[in-house]
Amino acid sequence: MTTVATGVTSIPAVTRGMLVSVTGQNARWRSDGTSPTASVGHVLEVGSYIEFGRAEIATLEFIAETGTAVVFVTFYGE
Repeated sequence: MTTVATGVTSIPAVTRGMLVSVTGQNARWRSDGTSPTASVGHVLEVGSYIEFGRAEIATLEFIAETGTAVVFVTFYGE
């Protein structure tokens, strides 16, 4: 992940939700249509995970707090 907020670009049609975890460095996220920054947004700490429903995924964006954060995404459906 770079220093630019990044969203989810390819969502499978049968998706009901998404599980997200992060490695490397902490990441920040927002799902209200405003991009997170390295210091503004909810923190997703290394080793933790969070679930998002289908409605949130389209506006969800992530950014690394510092350095390099790797966000892993698992979609789940029916």
